[in-house]
Amino acid sequence: MQVNDVILTVDGRSVESLDLEDIKFLTVGDEGSVAQLVLRRHGETRTVILQRIQGDMGVLSDSTHWNEKAKTSGFIGLVVTQQPPHAVEEIHDLVDMHGKLQGSAGYQNEQVEIGDLIMAINGEDVRNLSVDDVHGLLRGELHSCVDIMLQRKRNMAIYSVRVLRHRAHEFER
Repeated sequence: MQVNDVILTVDGRSVESLDLEDIKFLTVGDEGSVAQLVLRRHGETRTVILQRIQGDMGVLSDSTHWNEKAKTSGFIGLVVTQQPPHAVEEIHDLVDMHGKLQGSAGYQNEQVEIGDLIMAINGEDVRNLSVDDVHGLLRGELHSCVDIMLQRKRNMAIYSVRVLRHRAHEFER
């Protein structure tokens, strides 16, 4: 890790909106256990495995190469729960297939809400999949679309959205 690295995820959880103390809390664990961090350095993404040593983090594997695919892959802006069934925990720069941010004029999907359950991604039932499998289906080629079927928490209504995979903060206001 270097001084200007930006931590994107800790063990699969997005940390972009968290402060330093919250990120530090996510790295706490049993001595000898490992944490997986996804970092951004100069626009490129890298995965680093760190081992917890006497309350600290020591580099276990920094030999993973910069992920060239990350330059051309996108995310959709949702943070989901770790355990199935997966619910929406956070919403960050979710955009429709035309690049309009949720909440802005012209957004053409139903509003995704915190707590809504993800039922299917591109027609594949995800209610019992691991969070890694769900992330794998949500991520994909930069600027491609993904169809997500959700169930509204407050009234159990089923609805679908088509969203655009993009770089983090690419469409911010």
